[in-house]
Amino acid sequence: MTKMRAARQMTSRFLWRNPRTVAKHGPANRYVICRSIRRVPESLVTIFRPPELDFFTTMLTEHEIEIRVRYQETDPMGFLHHSTYLTYFEIGRTELLRASGGSYRKMEEDGLLIVVAKAEVRYRKPARYDDLLIVRTKVTRVTAAKIEHAYQLLRDGEILAVGNVTLAMVDRSGHIQHIPDWMQMEAGRQ
Repeated sequence: MTKMRAARQMTSRFLWRNPRTVAKHGPANRYVICRSIRRVPESLVTIFRPPELDFFTTMLTEHEIEIRVRYQETDPMGFLHHSTYLTYFEIGRTELLRASGGSYRKMEEDGLLIVVAKAEVRYRKPARYDDLLIVRTKVTRVTAAKIEHAYQLLRDGEILAVGNVTLAMVDRSGHIQHIPDWMQMEAGRQ
């Protein structure tokens, strides 16, 4: 058995199940088990990232993005059309994953698809053409089969709308799949 293989076997439970013991190290995208773990010999401390995590670094749980209301997104009264709020929430969710180093495209290439199982929006005040808005996205819950996000749409610190979306992971044939461990690592599986 090679040193690298032995290191993976000895440290995998610490690396994936207890993220507090993991520290990102160096530009080569390697992970280092913290020296506080005494069960791992010093010579086997550094291991390389598995290939399935090549596109992923750390799962963020909150993110904000600015969006300006465009003319084609408004109704005849000049207000942001109610259907566009969900589009803005999707942009926030996609940018949260991108800021984490992930990619929906890469997930789809690997055969994992994310579908919306439930969506709700509560409208408080209207947004208007040319308003500069902030979409605040937060991962609120991750279970074995779903991810829940909460959203706030703000203008100058004032909440215009709040929403919740529940996502499920499926394969190409539509069968429910478990949420990958790398998505649960920092998001706090419940």
